[in-house]
Amino acid sequence: MRKIAIIGSGIAGLVLGNFLREFNLNFKIFETKKEINPHEGYGIQLSTNSIKILNKIGFNKFDKDKFFNPKKVCFKSLNNQKLISEININTFNNENELYTCLRRPSLLKFLSKDLSEFIEFDKYVTNLEHSENKIKINFRDGSSENFDFLVIATGMDSNAKKFVCENSTNPHYSDSIAIRATFKDDLKIIDKENISLFLGNNAHLVTYPINKNQDLNAVLITKLQVEKDPYYKWRYSEEEQKLISSTLNEKLYIHNKDFKYIFEKRFNWWPINIDKNFAHPKFKNVFVIGDALFSNLPTLAQGAAQAIESAFEVSNYFRAADYFDLQSYYRRRIKRLNLIDRRTRINYFIFHLSNPFLILIRNIFLKFFSKNKFFLSQYLGKVYKISW
Repeated sequence: MRKIAIIGSGIAGLVLGNFLREFNLNFKIFETKKEINPHEGYGIQLSTNSIKILNKIGFNKFDKDKFFNPKKVCFKSLNNQKLISEININTFNNENELYTCLRRPSLLKFLSKDLSEFIEFDKYVTNLEHSENKIKINFRDGSSENFDFLVIATGMDSNAKKFVCENSTNPHYSDSIAIRATFKDDLKIIDKENISLFLGNNAHLVTYPINKNQDLNAVLITKLQVEKDPYYKWRYSEEEQKLISSTLNEKLYIHNKDFKYIFEKRFNWWPINIDKNFAHPKFKNVFVIGDALFSNLPTLAQGAAQAIESAFEVSNYFRAADYFDLQSYYRRRIKRLNLIDRRTRINYFIFHLSNPFLILIRNIFLKFFSKNKFFLSQYLGKVYKISW
């Protein structure tokens, strides 16, 4: 039986592992860290395109108290917190496929619960060798192992790609950072039942419920002109604390003191890095999925969804035939990701307008298009509604 190696135990790697397990295929998952983070963390949004896939591996039986199904996206002004318009996301839902918000660790715990025997931790890849349609993986602990197929699911910062891909994608800083926090709802300005999208000057704030306990997730995405690699320069430093505090004050707290409640206890931040090119493997028995393939701006809540989609597509190639058409997978994936990339860039531009006249025009258009069924079906429907 062919042996399949998956490098990375994030969402993409675990989803793929669940399907390979369902198909009784021979595989191993290798993870650099010593465990899958069991601690509660920040939230993610899963649109119906990903829920449809997750239901195939039992997500429809997942504990209902650990997630929330919002019904609307509410566009608001960050300046005065007034409602601009709403989108009814129930339009894209089916009876068993609902737009879902939850904590990322909750999803990882669900995905990993039946995979303990297939995951090897503390396995850092130092080299990959390809010969006669075999992949030899060398690890830092001195061990090595041969496989027939390799799937790289390590996220955008992948050391493994450089050994088997024709181009080095090297994600670049997008001139924006993301600041995340979870909090309990005690604020009148926050909708605890739906997704709120506050649009401001070169910044936008998203809040949404992540479980039935009224915990909410918040993420502020704002432009920040800094040096080439802000993460490693400032991480956990005194300079970093001043930078983030001044950013929160300038972009958020100045509009309403109540916003301080969101980030006052605990938050995390990182630079938003995006790809210019798609990772392209040199060999037909190497696949790249999730953010390792391509990462784009987080303005359409599709990061996790596209990891899930690509994992599902690759699993079907392993199940369907003796010959796995790598080029067919990449044509489909690249076409799909290009569509989403264009929309995320449009969203980013619209969300961050600063010119008062353009903001007025934007708000008029939002009020009109948020109710236009044809526009929604073309702009969001092509992302959320997909047949598998």
